[in-house]
Amino acid sequence: MATSQPNNPPCVSPSAVGFHITDPQTWIQTSHLAPVSHDPDRRHWATQEGADQITQMFPHTPAGIVSLNLSIYNKSRDTDRICPSCRRWYKVGESEHRYESFEEFLRREYSSSPAIDSEQREEQSLSGICSQLCMDALVEDPEDAERNGGKELRRSDSWLMRRTTTAEEAKGGVKVEWERIGSL
Repeated sequence: MATSQPNNPPCVSPSAVGFHITDPQTWIQTSHLAPVSHDPDRRHWATQEGADQITQMFPHTPAGIVSLNLSIYNKSRDTDRICPSCRRWYKVGESEHRYESFEEFLRREYSSSPAIDSEQREEQSLSGICSQLCMDALVEDPEDAERNGGKELRRSDSWLMRRTTTAEEAKGGVKVEWERIGSL
């Protein structure tokens, strides 16, 4: 893992694959957030009405609140994303990349020629999940991840990524599946 750099905010950590948000609640308060989209469908998610539509999908726990905030961020920005699995900060279409400095990372431009395949790019745009590895980490059945990655729910052949509360969670264990919210 890359060492901490002096100009990084304390809530952002460099790695061999980019920068990761280590404290989303602090990061949400920084000046580094991308502006809310001008597109009405994306902008809607940054409103109270939009947030209310998806709030019930997340548990009322500290981790659930963080997941809700990241989901709202991802849905309300044009290209900026935070992966809900590894919390890598990236732009839609970007592959993993090591940056020499936080300043270089912030100066990067959005490329309309993605460095990844079209299904992965669509998944990044819909859910914020940055890679197949992160998709596999969030779903119980890897075949579901393979079959449904990059597809909206209405086009999928099974329910993917449903958030459930289980008896294991009540005992401190975690079982997480996420319901795709791309077509809400």
